[in-house]
Amino acid sequence: MRDLVYYVAVSLDGYIAAPDGNFDAFPVEGDHMPVLLSEFTDAVPAHVLSAIGMDAPLDRFDTVIQGWNSYAVALAEGIERP
Repeated sequence: MRDLVYYVAVSLDGYIAAPDGNFDAFPVEGDHMPVLLSEFTDAVPAHVLSAIGMDAPLDRFDTVIQGWNSYAVALAEGIERP
């Protein structure tokens, strides 16, 4: 049986973005970053990994379910994953 990993970026009040649609409230510094960059590298946007000189192994997740509103942000930036 496959493992199910529930990985989601969400604020304490249960939202992914601010009421105005802004999503810059998630911290990019802190004690969570070593775990994010070592165990969940596949979840870090490719342009961020490129900026810090890393590559994602693309072996952590085989299926991703993403809502349209957050996917549209990535598409507008021209960001796609293989």
